[in-house]
Amino acid sequence: GATVALDTITSSNLDTWTLKPGLGVHLADIQMAVGYGFDLTSTGAGRTGVSVGVGYKLGSAIHLAAYYEQASRYYASLPLRM
Repeated sequence: GATVALDTITSSNLDTWTLKPGLGVHLADIQMAVGYGFDLTSTGAGRTGVSVGVGYKLGSAIHLAAYYEQASRYYASLPLRM
């Protein structure tokens, strides 16, 4: 299967906004994802560029995902599917 996502990123004071469409591909227990960020602010301070991720299915509704973003930032998430 596949997932199409549309994420947004903002700063803590809400003055920068980034729109990040992405695509995830699910292969059995593994998920791979890629997205690209577009700066929506006039200051040019938003986070733009490519992010890539890989995930592993832990159950029917839970998978663990790890991502690398364009700004040398790594993060992990635990999405729950309802």
